[in-house]
Amino acid sequence: MSSPLSTDVLLARNKAYLPTHQPIPTRADIISVIGYMPPQIMVVTCADPRCIPETFLKLQTSEAITIRNAGGNIETALPDILALDVLLGLQEIVVIKHTDCGSLAYTDEGVKRVLGERAPGMQEEIAKMEFGSIAGKTLEQGLREQVDVVKGSGLVREDLKARIRGFVFDLASGGLMEVDV
Repeated sequence: MSSPLSTDVLLARNKAYLPTHQPIPTRADIISVIGYMPPQIMVVTCADPRCIPETFLKLQTSEAITIRNAGGNIETALPDILALDVLLGLQEIVVIKHTDCGSLAYTDEGVKRVLGERAPGMQEEIAKMEFGSIAGKTLEQGLREQVDVVKGSGLVREDLKARIRGFVFDLASGGLMEVDV
């Protein structure tokens, strides 16, 4: 049986990786040689280790920006979307939920209750938090509701809102099913 994964194991893996590492050019290097084209597409998906967009979308280094969070929640990714759009000028956002997602199993209220027990003096701060639960809904419903919140934001450019697409990744088949958002 192998050892459990820990920071020390990750550091050892990094050390073993170093002899094979190829330096990644800086933005300045790329601009001076070929003209830098930053990624124009952002992928927002779940942090679940079974849902790896670099694998199932065959992404190469610097092709896309990926944001992974609990449930692949575009709503909670909004501050990152806004910052990166200002910096890079995003052209598209792809939101991907996946089958058998944990966000279907927990509730925001349940997470808040546990946090309240852990930190009883922080009830006011905890009450303001959202955790992206879509319990009691389908993946498609949760996806549509979260995209609607982002599309309703006056901070997101109208042309970018029009280029948000949603999908469900099937863990069994590896396929993507588009959801009308």
